[in-house]
Amino acid sequence: MFDLPPQVEAVEPNSIQKVEISSAKVVVPYADVNRTVLQVNNQTGYKVFISTTVDNPGQWFGGGRPNINFNGVAIGPSNYLKRNEDLNSSAAFNSFFTMNFKFTAASGDEEFGIRVNQADVFKPDFIDNYYPSFPIGTLDITGYYQVQHRVLGNANIFTITHNQ
Repeated sequence: MFDLPPQVEAVEPNSIQKVEISSAKVVVPYADVNRTVLQVNNQTGYKVFISTTVDNPGQWFGGGRPNINFNGVAIGPSNYLKRNEDLNSSAAFNSFFTMNFKFTAASGDEEFGIRVNQADVFKPDFIDNYYPSFPIGTLDITGYYQVQHRVLGNANIFTITHNQ
């Protein structure tokens, strides 16, 4: 006979063995994690408050997701915030979320939002572009906000500017 690992017992052929299964819950991870980075650069003269929602929480792994670490944060003028965003490997093509930006500008509060696919970092043919935004509230009539999107390695980088 051959050696068995310590947790295995030899069982006679055609025998019946009773197995007791524990009632304790076992947590099995949904998938492997893909570590990515999200960075927002505020190159405006205003402080920005960010609120974030994700479309499908199951596409994210643990607490490394935008609706946890980019929700309710503020970035000062000419400053940035960078956080790890962990995607499940099954979400390698689509991991959408919405970021709303609220600025306290001289003319009053101004808001706009963007829809982001964090999985853009996995696209080898990604081209840097100006990101489409949508208005939420009143925007400054003396200028406009522009969001430049860049992928650098595993990082989605958004730079917000305002032509004041």
